[in-house]
Order: sequence, then structure tokens, then C-alpha cells
Amino acid sequence: MDPILCIALLYGDTFRMAADQRKVREDLEERGIIAPSKFLHEHPAEVDPDQVIAQPDPHQKPEAPDNNQVCTNWGCGKDFEADRNDPKACCHHSGRFEFGSEHGLWPEGWSCCRRAWDELGCALGKHVGQPRVHQ
Repeated sequence: MDPILCIALLYGDTFRMAADQRKVREDLEERGIIAPSKFLHEHPAEVDPDQVIAQPDPHQKPEAPDNNQVCTNWGCGKDFEADRNDPKACCHHSGRFEFGSEHGLWPEGWSCCRRAWDELGCALGKHVGQPRVHQ
């Protein structure tokens, strides 16, 4: 079992755990052991609801595939034509994005390549698409 998960289960209250992590991080920063993280976020992370994009249901298949589609692979998002989907057309991340700890002791990054959120993908493959929604 993951040691961080065990610690979280022992705390029970993630707000108390976040407060303790904040104290440890501030102490380590004051002593010069670690530098302040540029990816630091508060706990729980504040998200603007207007910027949240609903993800399409992966189990729902479109009835008639539209030729003009948008790629849903992480890190791609390009428009493509379904009948011209080359096996190496999509540059995407094959893993998931792992958020770093509040105290900065482990970094944020993609599980597949450890790169930052906005960096180019690390895998090549076919686009996986949804029909383009025209507004």
C-alpha cells in the first residue's frame, strides 16, 4: 500500500493533514532545506466552475461518426478527419497527471513521463475522437 495513502487514512481529516504539511513545508523553507514550490495550491484546490469542461461519456458511442472530430487524448486536443487518422498522428500523454504534494516534497507531472501539465505529449498513436460540437 502507498505510504502517503496510509498517512492520509491515519489522519482521517485531510484538512488537518494539509495544515500539518503546511507547517512542515514552512519550517523546511525557513531552514533553506527546500525552495518554495511554484506549483503550490491551497487545499482543497479552488476551481472556477466556468472553466470546468465536462468530459464526454467514454461508454457512449456516437450514432453516426462525424468526419470532423476533435481528439480527446490528453495533451492533444487537435481537430482531425476520421478517415485520415494516421497511426502516428497524435502526440499525447499515455498516463495520468499526478498532482504534487502541498509541501512540495514530490513533484507534479504526468505518470508516463514526469513532464509538466502544459508540455508536449510523450507518446505517438492514432487520434481518439469525438464529433466536433459546432456552436
